[in-house]
Amino acid sequence: MQSKDTPDESHRGYKGLFDSESEEKYRILAEKMPDVVWILNLDLQVIYVSPSTELTLGFTPEERMAMRIEECMVPESLDYAMHRLINEAVITQNNHADKDRGILLELEYYHKDGSTRWLEQSINGIFDDSGNLTQFMGVARDITERKKANDALQQSAESYRGLFNSVGEAIYVLDKDGKFIDVNEQAVKMYGYPHDVLIGKDPSFVSAPGKNDLESVAEMINLAYNGEPQQFEFWGRRCGGECFLKNVRLTSGTYFGQKVIVAMAQDITLRYQAELALKNKIDELTDMRNQTLAEEQQIRSLKTEVNELLRSLGKKEKYSIQ
Repeated sequence: MQSKDTPDESHRGYKGLFDSESEEKYRILAEKMPDVVWILNLDLQVIYVSPSTELTLGFTPEERMAMRIEECMVPESLDYAMHRLINEAVITQNNHADKDRGILLELEYYHKDGSTRWLEQSINGIFDDSGNLTQFMGVARDITERKKANDALQQSAESYRGLFNSVGEAIYVLDKDGKFIDVNEQAVKMYGYPHDVLIGKDPSFVSAPGKNDLESVAEMINLAYNGEPQQFEFWGRRCGGECFLKNVRLTSGTYFGQKVIVAMAQDITLRYQAELALKNKIDELTDMRNQTLAEEQQIRSLKTEVNELLRSLGKKEKYSIQ
């Protein structure tokens, strides 16, 4: 049986790191933590790693310390980590940064079973009494599941964006205050403004001056937010100043967990112009018909007068009046 003061086999190779009573307390704390605590020398060799590395990555501390650093991480993470560590060492050593500050990295490590794990690393430098960097110390936490969830969310967002932009209508997502929090590519094309310019604006920004009742529009947005679908026509003004008419439909919806108003709009300017032209033609035909009827009435009156004159002269009527 081992004595309390004798480190067990998992501590070989780093006994000297914890040779004072205070440091021994830190060792006990490190070895009770679920997170992985490690120390790396300037030769990039792990000289201490807490026992939790076996639970996290499958390797015992001895196995982990015997591995070269390139055997620990996937190449992309290794390149990124080396770049950040070297850069941090240079800046700190030249007194351009606070030596107590640390860096936070997300790195992909190999697991003993052949898979990989994502670890979030909080890394600080260790300095001697002269202020020289001697080692790096890190605390690593397994964030694989969080990373997967974030990746899934990112893929979902990308799928949503693809669908959002594939719709032929202009779509605007508004918050409860009626401000745009997202718009699709058709909305960008409709108005000619960049996406970032539209975000945070409200309908007044794209309204043709004097052509819309904006108070009524705000009321309909509020009704839609509370579950009452709305439909109306709205005169917009493009980035270049051209005014156009669109049909707008409002419904309530959910945008990444947030209750919103979804507005779908179609440019109906051509239809409006065609309907206006049709109305003008109908009005013209109506005027012509009314004029024709008046002329026909005038002709009947003249025929009646002629017939009356012929009768007064004892002659036969010349016109048959219906």
